[in-house]
Amino acid sequence: MHKIHIVFLNIFLVSILNTHAQSVNIGATGEARESELVQTDPYSDNRHYKARTFTIRKGQGVLFTMKSEEFKPFVVLAAAAGSSVLGKLNEAGTESRISFIADSDTTFYLVHTSAEENKTGKYSFDYKILDAPQMYFDDNFSSCDRLYYLINQWFLDWEAIPQYTFKQANLNDPKAPLVEAIRTKRTYQKLNEGVINNGYEELLFSMPKDSNEVVRKYYDNICNEIKQCLNPGEWIFESEIKKANPLYVFDSDITTFTLMDGGKKYPCFKIILKKPVLTSLSKTTPDYYYQVLLRF
Repeated sequence: MHKIHIVFLNIFLVSILNTHAQSVNIGATGEARESELVQTDPYSDNRHYKARTFTIRKGQGVLFTMKSEEFKPFVVLAAAAGSSVLGKLNEAGTESRISFIADSDTTFYLVHTSAEENKTGKYSFDYKILDAPQMYFDDNFSSCDRLYYLINQWFLDWEAIPQYTFKQANLNDPKAPLVEAIRTKRTYQKLNEGVINNGYEELLFSMPKDSNEVVRKYYDNICNEIKQCLNPGEWIFESEIKKANPLYVFDSDITTFTLMDGGKKYPCFKIILKKPVLTSLSKTTPDYYYQVLLRF
């Protein structure tokens, strides 16, 4: 008889009550486990599998992840009617994941199996859930509520945020090839758009010159505004300066916002003031303007 070892039950709901009246919780509920595919498991299509029923409520967003170093993991959501949603396998063949937003109360089979035939071995899996109020976004949200929305989407690795793909170049290297990125209109600053590419980045402010330290004042104000949204008992704020070098043509002031839970630190996002080093390129190229960025 196989054993399933429960590693932790992650109920990561941070109660943040500050000068801003918070309308939603920050954090995802979920759990993580370790298990093993064995020869005595059910067998279908030349693959061993484990399955369990799973129910989510209307409006909830959920991310399922399965990892293994012993076989190529494969996670599937299977409905009783025969339809299914297949997980995405990463390039290394070590992780499969599915994100899902429920348009109604839904029960399905959560299946853990292998992408290869006749494979067994140890694996880990987890899931994270955001409730319907955490998934909801409105253009009339306050800046704090916009920030809470983005932090919650960070918990789900940006898998459940409305998005579309596009091609863009590396802003710090005009000669770099175009790469696929993801843009979303669910952003911190109204009317702006954020870019998701192994994280989330949004340009908050930009000027060709920082006359009278306008950009510096904006940076200081936005950092203070964000600090008013967050409880100092749950967050720590750390500042640093990064100097330009031959591979990076900006001086940068960086404030990092780190979430604390159970004695552990979870660096969440940064506000960055980028100041171009004066070169012929920085004088003529908009990508080398003074900028303030929000980056997860």
